[in-house]
Amino acid sequence: MKIVAQAALVGAIVAYIISWRISLKRNWFWLNSVFIFILIYILKLYDLLGWSQLQKVFLLPGSIFRLNTRTYYVTNGAVMLAIGCFLLFSGKVKKFIDGKKAEEKRTANLKTTKSKTS
Repeated sequence: MKIVAQAALVGAIVAYIISWRISLKRNWFWLNSVFIFILIYILKLYDLLGWSQLQKVFLLPGSIFRLNTRTYYVTNGAVMLAIGCFLLFSGKVKKFIDGKKAEEKRTANLKTTKSKTS
């Protein structure tokens, strides 16, 4: 089971790096990624993450295979990776994070477009 715990840590670090790079690319505040990584690490350390309740739902796809087999872990990992990628690249999440900044850009673009057509 040590390899599973190490894989979870490696997954969290990879997710942090991806999140940090996307934050820099989109000009979001990079400290948010650091704060969330530290928060998740502390919650996991003290077993306050709620994983014991959520694992019944998220590990359901792999349960059609025998427990602790390669197919079990690959199936569950693929499902969780798909959910993470969907949330990471979702347009609604991007709009939520951009918030007022995106709305201000849109308003400014509309004003310049109206002034050019007038």
